[in-house]
Amino acid sequence: MKINNPIISSTVASLVLSGFAIAGPSTTAAAQPAATSGITGYVEVSGVTGSGTLNAGGLGGLGGLGGGLLGGDGSATDVSEVSEDVSGARVNGGLLFGNGLSLDGRFENVDSESGINLQQARVLLNYTQEIAPGVSAFAGVGYGAEQSEMLIIDLNSQAILANVGISFTSGQFFGSAVYTHAFTTSATMNLLGTSTSMDEIDVGYLEANVGYRLTEKLSAVASIETQVTGDSMIEKDWLAGLGLRFGF
Repeated sequence: MKINNPIISSTVASLVLSGFAIAGPSTTAAAQPAATSGITGYVEVSGVTGSGTLNAGGLGGLGGLGGGLLGGDGSATDVSEVSEDVSGARVNGGLLFGNGLSLDGRFENVDSESGINLQQARVLLNYTQEIAPGVSAFAGVGYGAEQSEMLIIDLNSQAILANVGISFTSGQFFGSAVYTHAFTTSATMNLLGTSTSMDEIDVGYLEANVGYRLTEKLSAVASIETQVTGDSMIEKDWLAGLGLRFGF
């Protein structure tokens, strides 16, 4: 995760201004354990861990923060880019309408080792079409918002999201690969009560997911995500998740 623009995200120390994916990339829709008819739903809870990069140079001139960060002992460290480990939690959920349409959402909250907090929320309406036995393609549009807190700076951004991907099911296994693009519509930085508009930087994310059905309603799931486009103030290098999905 890099920090070139403040916004919110999908984790990692990527929080600072717009570039994160609010979309975060990514809430996958089609990776369902089994075909269903009628309205069904799911809730997925995962722990996440990964790495992000903060582009401190993007904060140039802000009380010495730009181009330099405070070390653990309070001393100044002249570093324009800082990579940090991040960890947190993610909750996915959605409704599957049985006609190819689904409404999928995500909330993610991660913290970096230096105390940066990033929260990201998104919702997308997806349409899924089977293209071969056990294989489907899907695409969707939605909205995302991101908020990050770093020392005395709060970063907020909103974006229109678009994604496209492919999913599969094979026996007890299911999974998907999806690209999500965040078209940032607003990005602001709040410093000591003063709000300033920031550059609106679009970002893109790639995410892969795989799951295994433990029972009819319970599945184990794993995911990996990385930011592939957008020179944001905070960039997500990679973020891995492991958790459980409950169907209803």
